[in-house]
Amino acid sequence: MLEKEGIFITIKDAEKLTGLTLKSIRYYEEKGLINIERNEENDYRNYTEEDIERLKLIKVLRYLDFSIEDISLMFKNDSVKESLTEKSKVLEKASSNYLEKQSICESLLKDYKKKKFTDVINEYSETIEFLESEDGKAVKNEFMRALCPTLSSIIAQSLMYIAPIIWLFINISSKNWDAMLLNSIAAIICTVFLVLEWNYYFEYRKQFKEISKDKNKNSILTIPVGIITIIASIAIFILSNYAIQSILAPKDYLFYETSFVPTKIMIYSITFFIIIIFCLILKRLKINKTEDFDDYLILWDKLKYIFIVIFIIITYCFITSVTFVTEDKIIYRDPLHPFGITYDYKDITKIETGFGDKNFSFVDYKHKGQFYYRIYFGKNNFTFSGSMPNPKIERYEEDSYLELEEFDNKLEELNIEKITHTKTAHLCDFDQEFCDRFNRITNNEQTK
Repeated sequence: MLEKEGIFITIKDAEKLTGLTLKSIRYYEEKGLINIERNEENDYRNYTEEDIERLKLIKVLRYLDFSIEDISLMFKNDSVKESLTEKSKVLEKASSNYLEKQSICESLLKDYKKKKFTDVINEYSETIEFLESEDGKAVKNEFMRALCPTLSSIIAQSLMYIAPIIWLFINISSKNWDAMLLNSIAAIICTVFLVLEWNYYFEYRKQFKEISKDKNKNSILTIPVGIITIIASIAIFILSNYAIQSILAPKDYLFYETSFVPTKIMIYSITFFIIIIFCLILKRLKINKTEDFDDYLILWDKLKYIFIVIFIIITYCFITSVTFVTEDKIIYRDPLHPFGITYDYKDITKIETGFGDKNFSFVDYKHKGQFYYRIYFGKNNFTFSGSMPNPKIERYEEDSYLELEEFDNKLEELNIEKITHTKTAHLCDFDQEFCDRFNRITNNEQTK
């Protein structure tokens, strides 16, 4: 029992503590929502701590539009929690309706000035009639579902936005100050998008709990399918490289490298086709939990033959866009020369090597600090930035990039012109032993 210097809380004190008027407090007592003990000596109302809390609860419930009868019933049945749960669902539905009505009201005001009011009323009368029909409700529900983001899609987007942020910390730790400006801008932009994405997800989930819960349930397979897709894509890409080594590579090759653009396109196309295969398998197994992949299936059904032809062309370009280096020859292949053009070392007219100097580029070897080695022969040129050595040569397996250094030493003996770019050599983020190897390659001729 709450006391103040030995005196019970009076109705006036209760008024101050609860923010309710005396009239309201007496009204709630009259309706039986609260039972107040009276002082036997003076017949004054004596309020306890429980009474004050009960009045505050009544105040909140009335604010939520519960009637006196509703409150009386929930107190009688001890069903406050259940009633609040039901009210939350009602308010959630009502909030959507209020937004609709607000939109119609604003449209009425806007059109009122341009058209006859009778025409406006007729138009919106038909609109409201459609919205209240079963078809209208179905369209609205599908529209809301389409807008509803799934947890898996938000996670996927977050991973994309996190990449520049992680790279910023890597640049800070490695003291790569030259790349900090653009990297910082990208990290700030991605942080903003990251916050907005999650804020949108939680706001939508708060407003449309049932839709969000149902859609997340139907998309439960998205994350594991995504993980399996990545693993399968890497496996297929490794097998593709193994096929190149086994079928196309000459027996005495030292190392090879595939062209950058066909390689990237091949990776993306493999990923797309693996997702399609998973979707078709899940559809065949009648596992109705692939809403995130519905767009893929619709696109596949419409354009599958075109996709197949494109994939065959991409595969052909990938397989034929490869250059092999042997002890004394270079075999250059491209889609126009699938069987390759063979050059001797002495056919090389110029070498250009060094480290990339671009803050942003779609080509990997142009990035700041990225080592590259480019050779020119006739009208053709080829760049080595991540060569694949012959796995049968043990010394190459044990020592990465040794094959490139040995190749450079052989070309050096032929006195071929070499142009080197070492301005950004200090930005190379490879292990020190590899950086030392790259520096040996770039510093054995004139620097430009």
